[in-house]
Amino acid sequence: MGVKSETKYEASPGVNCHSSEEAGENVASMNGGTLQDKRDMYRVGNNQELNRNFRFVSVLGFAAVLMCTWEVVMIASTTGLINGGLSGMIYTYIGGLFGFSFVILAMAEMASMAPTSGGQYHWVSEFAPASSQKFLSYVTGWVCVLGWHTGIAGCSYTVANMLIGLIAINYPHSYTPERWHGTLLIIAIAFIAIIFNTFFAQKLPFIEGVILLVHVFGFFAVLIPLWVLAPLNSAEDVFLNVVDRGGWGNNGLACLVGLGAPIYALIGPDSAVHMSEEIKDASRVLPLSMLWTLILNGSTGLIMLITYAFCVYNVDTVLADQTGFPFISVFLHATRSVRATTAMTSLMLVLQACSAISNVATTSRQLYAFARDGGIPFPSFFAKIDKRFVVPLNSLYVSFFIVCLLSLINIGSTVAFQAILSLEKMALRYDRPGGEPYLTLSSHPDIIITPERLEDASAKARILNDITVAKWLSSPPYPYTLEHAKEYIQMCIDENSQVMKEDMLLGEDGKRKNKFFKACPVNSIREIQPDTGEELLIGCITVSKHTFLEIEDEAEREEANKANEAKEAGDKSIAWTIGNFLSPSHQGRGITTAAAAVMLEWGKEYLNMQDVRIGVFEGNIASRRVYEKNGFVYETTIKDAVTIAESKGGGIVSLETFRWERS
Repeated sequence: MGVKSETKYEASPGVNCHSSEEAGENVASMNGGTLQDKRDMYRVGNNQELNRNFRFVSVLGFAAVLMCTWEVVMIASTTGLINGGLSGMIYTYIGGLFGFSFVILAMAEMASMAPTSGGQYHWVSEFAPASSQKFLSYVTGWVCVLGWHTGIAGCSYTVANMLIGLIAINYPHSYTPERWHGTLLIIAIAFIAIIFNTFFAQKLPFIEGVILLVHVFGFFAVLIPLWVLAPLNSAEDVFLNVVDRGGWGNNGLACLVGLGAPIYALIGPDSAVHMSEEIKDASRVLPLSMLWTLILNGSTGLIMLITYAFCVYNVDTVLADQTGFPFISVFLHATRSVRATTAMTSLMLVLQACSAISNVATTSRQLYAFARDGGIPFPSFFAKIDKRFVVPLNSLYVSFFIVCLLSLINIGSTVAFQAILSLEKMALRYDRPGGEPYLTLSSHPDIIITPERLEDASAKARILNDITVAKWLSSPPYPYTLEHAKEYIQMCIDENSQVMKEDMLLGEDGKRKNKFFKACPVNSIREIQPDTGEELLIGCITVSKHTFLEIEDEAEREEANKANEAKEAGDKSIAWTIGNFLSPSHQGRGITTAAAAVMLEWGKEYLNMQDVRIGVFEGNIASRRVYEKNGFVYETTIKDAVTIAESKGGGIVSLETFRWERS
């Protein structure tokens, strides 16, 4: 079984070749095609079975919306933010666009010569040596068929998780995602796309034209609010700040890894090729639409990406956002409104859903053409055109079935489900020896936050005996002995054990009885060593109830502390605080900023955290910036608030207070 050679249909000297008009009489009705369409179909040896309803604008809309470039540069920005940062995202996109331009130009030229739904595998057959013609076209055909099917699943998956993200920011306390939620949403989105490709198949050109307008005007509907409302980064931060957050060792390699994001955003201008047998005057309209799709989406994608880079207020914070989509956090920070964020995200969600419609159409035509040329088993079944809808209905149904099977991986695989959970919210994970809970930092894959361990005593004592660390901390004694460390660690272990015991109790339904935790059970920042896997203690970050140092009257302060301590878990009025220290060897890498962002996101979800207040010694610029980057606002400076121990240098320092309130 192989793909047939199309070159045998070429006219050559000595062969009794019919005229173009006679050729048109020997094939089926062209259903709206031109004389050139007849010639093209005769040349490749296939009969016209589909209606040629698409024109230039509708084909442009079809391919442009399938790509959704300006939308995807934000949706897929996680990869770029980690691997290259703001500047890396922009330069890898420009490089990807430059490379794609040559690819699309080449494919447009081939499409003008042989506009067929087979697309790439047909062109391979045309240009490959006769000895390897069938094999190469066969392999290419299968790669394309399988690739387009994963495209439907991927697009539906994106829409499903965007919808879950919207639910998360609108109903943060009443919605609990389950494994099957994402699966059902993927199936539902794919099903809607199938409906559009059957019952509305003959109206699809008109629909694609309307969606093109939404795609273009939606671009401005998102772009303008970002420029007008969002606090903007400096040009230096946007264009001169390539960052390797993935730990690859150098910025160049990080950008190469981050190149996956622009490729995802730019792939798809060739999708219209597989609709070529439904395009009137395909040999002229198809290559033009491919080029204009590249121009339209390439330019709007670059403009939106630069805009987005100016609006990303803090990379570590947006990467740790509970929705899993950094752009939603950027929208929320820019508009300061959940409703406005929901509206802007919903627009992108709708366009991504429309992309799924185009994906389904492309995939079914690719499968239909490959079956017609004998590339897959049961070719007559897959290549059958339904007379009522005038579409390859069997290919559509099989495509839907394959997507359903792919979506079931969510339920059957714990790893796949963890991937989906990471897009939904910041959750404690337990997939470690002994079931120890931990949090991860998406911007620093080698950093985790775990509970205290007794073996940390030496490392903790070493860090807290560094005067550059100790001078900014009021409570730990100095010098900090090994006994101090052991005593403190054991106290934390006992407290965390009680928290986990009480807060993880399960009810008869298998769910936790207590919706909210009383405290955060993890606080030790660790670096995983790449060679040995050893987890070295490098710092600490704690979330606890606030102690109201800003209240000068001691009796009033004590009363406030008692009232705050007495509040039940999940009480919105609890005042919280965050404390931290980090080994000097790891400072300046954004670790504390990222850790604070993760703790805030976890606290919002599992402590019902609404109000966080912190105090920073006057002059501690580094700590001040950590919290300002995470949305804390300066309130006041309490003069001569803390007396420093003589062992740390003595004196009295002022305390700068900052506050974060959930919007």
